[in-house]
Amino acid sequence: MIFLTIGTWRVGYNRLVEAVDELLSSGVITEEVIAQTGYSSYKPKHMTVIEFCSPGEFRNLISKAGLVISHAGMGTIIETVQLLKPLITVPRRRSLGEVDNDHQFTTAKQLEAEGKILVAYEVSELPAKLQQAKSFVPVQSNNDDKIVKTIQEFIERLAERKKTTLQDKSGPISKIWPYKILSCDDNDIKNNLTNIMEHFQKKGWHFDSVVFVPKAGIYLGRMFCELFDNSYEVNYITARRSSTESKNNWLKRLIFKKKWLANPARHLEVLIRLLKLCLGCRQKMIFQPNADFNVTNKSLLVIDDSVDTGTTLRMVSSALLDKGAKSVTTACISNHLLPDRVNVDYSVYRYKLLRTKNSRDYYAA
Repeated sequence: MIFLTIGTWRVGYNRLVEAVDELLSSGVITEEVIAQTGYSSYKPKHMTVIEFCSPGEFRNLISKAGLVISHAGMGTIIETVQLLKPLITVPRRRSLGEVDNDHQFTTAKQLEAEGKILVAYEVSELPAKLQQAKSFVPVQSNNDDKIVKTIQEFIERLAERKKTTLQDKSGPISKIWPYKILSCDDNDIKNNLTNIMEHFQKKGWHFDSVVFVPKAGIYLGRMFCELFDNSYEVNYITARRSSTESKNNWLKRLIFKKKWLANPARHLEVLIRLLKLCLGCRQKMIFQPNADFNVTNKSLLVIDDSVDTGTTLRMVSSALLDKGAKSVTTACISNHLLPDRVNVDYSVYRYKLLRTKNSRDYYAA
């Protein structure tokens, strides 16, 4: 059996799914193919289709397969290498709108050079790679842990080359005012998510599900799924928010369009928030989290982008425990307001004001 998997990236991967279906139709592939097709719109005619599967089902399908064909997602690669299965990857292409950047090409080239995987850089190369796969024996380290460590070290090298750019144009930041603006693109967010998962992996912690919270949850979850494929079960907390704060008016929109205004405005927001906390002012917001998925007896990791006072994470954790979760661990990219007072199990940064695609000022000129 051949297992075809294209991950959970929001645009699917029609090019690869259709190419494998055509190889089945023409007789180039004669084995049974089970395909995890995600959000692909192409409907295969010659293979068994599973749009999505749980991490356990995903690993089981790989273990049963004689060959795995996939995009160059790290989650799939790690699982396949651990199970010592031959793997043909077809990297997604940014130029075709299949992914936001060409990091999959970099990953595939590196692991191909190390003899771990086979790579078809174009779908037209698949027939030749299928022949090669019949006699292909992946290069093995002394044990599975060393193989996975090699891949993780490669991810770390990528992260080192693409360090997050620190920007602060509001003047020198003294010890009295440690806050700094941190600009993050999609690659930076993925590096930070990798940092979080590696932190807990080194501690030997295992999670049944990774949970993302509003408002940044959809964006972070999308980045996480592209990075880790089906290696983790991913869920989202829904919430009803009610706030008396005024919505962004035309003045705020104007301020956050200009970087020379946006930078000091971000610092001013922090100053106002700190003053309110010192004066004992409570945030005028009702936040009612709701878990629309089964959490019973599960170990959960809740990830947020920025933690302010920690109220949202506390309420989310409480709601999940009330639903029957076995344990809830919290993590964030930046514990930015009062990191010495706000308890988060792990944060990548402290005192950093994130500027991501989820921020009002991300596109400031």
